Amino acid sequence: MTSQLDLAARLAAIVKTQEAIASADLDLERVRQIVVHEVLDLTGADGAVVESIRDEEILYQTAAGSLAPHVGTLFDIEGSLSGLCIRQKSMLRGDDVELDPRVNREISGVTGTRSIIVVPLLHGGEAVGVLKVVSIRPRQFADLDAYSMQLLAGLVGAAIAHAALYESKAVSESRFRLLFDRNIAGAFWTTTDGRIVEVNTAFADLLGYESREAMLRSTSWELHPTRADRERMLEHLHKNTSIVRHPISVKRRDGSFIDVLVNIDLVKGDGEKLLLGTIVER
Repeated sequence: MTSQLDLAARLAAIVKTQEAIASADLDLERVRQIVVHEVLDLTGADGAVVESIRDEEILYQTAAGSLAPHVGTLFDIEGSLSGLCIRQKSMLRGDDVELDPRVNREISGVTGTRSIIVVPLLHGGEAVGVLKVVSIRPRQFADLDAYSMQLLAGLVGAAIAHAALYESKAVSESRFRLLFDRNIAGAFWTTTDGRIVEVNTAFADLLGYESREAMLRSTSWELHPTRADRERMLEHLHKNTSIVRHPISVKRRDGSFIDVLVNIDLVKGDGEKLLLGTIVER
């Protein structure tokens, strides 16, 4: 029978894991590394892995212990204990995989697994992955191990989902910034009231400014021959939300004018509408 001391120690370890995850600053891989290493200590398992769902397959994403060499392994959701765990959204335990028809025997044979616990990582009621621990010995895990896994998975699912969303957004923003900065066309963001939010180097060069920073000190009103020209363009954008290959003249830094083709989309920003566009000389 499990002693109160055992249970108290497990709860303290789970709280410690939660604190470590909170300090991981939404670093997805760091969160997963914390989880797999802590769950090894928590259950006395030989190996642990966070599995990700890839369409109809499951991927060994981040692992520790005996499963660490198997990171990158892919297997079908169908015919696996992890897949059943995802469908049922519940913890499952196999005390001897050689006698358990729910287990993918090919994977268990490669990893040397004899006993196993899998717990779904849930967020918003949906499975975002699986937390798995294994042992090379049959009947290795007790009820307290299964209970501890369920408690841990309850906080891990949301943490991994949030970290994944943050990472995805950061990657998207990084790619967008790369495309923006390296675009051979002049690229810009401005507000409808004329504030220049950002331009790339190609835009500044085309209009004869010494740097991007120098352009940010001006306004987009200054770039049009007359205020009425910009007002007409804004009126069109408010009605149609975009302009494609539209010919206009814009003023350079030295006061001369250059004929360009402009593409502009009117989009919603944080509390205001932005003009995102590109220009090329014609």
